[in-house]
Amino acid sequence: MEKTYIYTSWQILKLNRMKLLNEDEFEKYIKDNYEVILTNDSSRLSTESSGKCDFCQRDAFLKIGSRWHDNPHRSDNLPSFVTFFIQCPSCKRQSFIMSVVLSRLKEDNNGSHYVYDHYKLYNLPTQESQFETKDIPAKYELLKKTVLEAKYTLQHSQYMAATIMFRRALQILVKDILGAKGKTLFLQLEWLKENENSLKVNLTELFHDNSKLIRQVGNQGAHPDNDEKLQGFAKEDAEAVHDLFLLLVNEIFVLPAKLAEMKKELSERRKLKK
Repeated sequence: MEKTYIYTSWQILKLNRMKLLNEDEFEKYIKDNYEVILTNDSSRLSTESSGKCDFCQRDAFLKIGSRWHDNPHRSDNLPSFVTFFIQCPSCKRQSFIMSVVLSRLKEDNNGSHYVYDHYKLYNLPTQESQFETKDIPAKYELLKKTVLEAKYTLQHSQYMAATIMFRRALQILVKDILGAKGKTLFLQLEWLKENENSLKVNLTELFHDNSKLIRQVGNQGAHPDNDEKLQGFAKEDAEAVHDLFLLLVNEIFVLPAKLAEMKKELSERRKLKK
């Protein structure tokens, strides 16, 4: 068995604007249509689970060491959504896995206790050609062009240039698409914390944290640091910025569309009135 390691933390997505018409029907829909990839007896992911790499098909252990701090004050009846990032040590392919977590009561010799099943909604490979832009709507041409240029510099080992280009892509996303106000990227990101964005997407804390990191690393590329050790950029630095940006794309464009599709399918299946 080979091990697959998670390299970045995952998130619980707060979707307070979306209400389920029937929670039981939603859970049945998930169970009937999606695969369980992990079951554990704690709401915290802190164990290893056997699995298989989707690319090389080798058996692997998913090592999950991130912490899950659920929000106890949920204003909706949605289950929790979790995104975790894995990399296969054999083929080196990377992917994000988005899962929905459903709890159930289990009886055994020690009595009854809750277990948590993770159902895989979708898997996002991150090494495919132009994968980074396929989920960005065509009308955002400047963003798609900038992301492709950032990917090109990354593939050609221009790591400093790649971090700067991903920072530029972030600013296009924040200012031109989400409609943030402010003269600097810092002020625009702060504005998004307090104001509704143009797409009316519910931004999570992870979005704000990842955006801050991309901005800071990109600034180090554009403005040389006094510390000589920070004046150069390694491949790992640029790849980390690349992966953080993919999480932003996932949150802004992929997840809302996926949830809308799921709700539409469920409503049609149950013949629910709009």
